[in-house]
Amino acid sequence: MNNLITKEQIETLVKNAKDQSDIVIGAYELIFQEDWDRLEQVGGFPTCSNEFNNYMFDVCIDFDTKYHPNVMAGGMWMNNGFSTVENDHIVDPDKDTFIVDMSKCDPVYKEEIK
Repeated sequence: MNNLITKEQIETLVKNAKDQSDIVIGAYELIFQEDWDRLEQVGGFPTCSNEFNNYMFDVCIDFDTKYHPNVMAGGMWMNNGFSTVENDHIVDPDKDTFIVDMSKCDPVYKEEIK
């Protein structure tokens, strides 16, 4: 299962973010958008291209450097962002859109927890 994220969507997240968690959680919400309200946890990590990962690092580092200079800039994306392991099969359709591979995720939904 693959989902697309655009630079425009990330720019909107950044514009509305109070801290880096809004950006990181927002990226997850973008790829799980149809199931977000039912999602309890994400098992594993979505996989993205190195280009998208580097773009997100740049975005998060710039954000933290500007608004939160006392934290490790980009640290939340580094710890909780998408994986780039074995992502050679992910090809970005154009420079403003990124594919996120969900096949390594094992989402757990609220109704599954009893």
